[in-house]
Amino acid sequence: MEVNSQPAAEFDPADFPTVDELFDLLAEAATVGVRLVWVTYDLDRAFPLRCLIDRQGSADGSLVRYELSDLAPLSAIARRPE
Repeated sequence: MEVNSQPAAEFDPADFPTVDELFDLLAEAATVGVRLVWVTYDLDRAFPLRCLIDRQGSADGSLVRYELSDLAPLSAIARRPE
């Protein structure tokens, strides 16, 4: 796993958006208007695999990028042996 392009052994799930929150981010980008939205979807599981939102010109001028892999419910992660 990577956080801010750096390898990370531990993470707090609360620091990352849920799949529903990703869809909310994409819907918000479509509503408010941004410079660029790029999304790749997993059609079999119906969630975004990668998304990039370029808010250039917005007050915070931020670039948002998420990439998902090995997605599992938090309940399944909690049960994984150490």
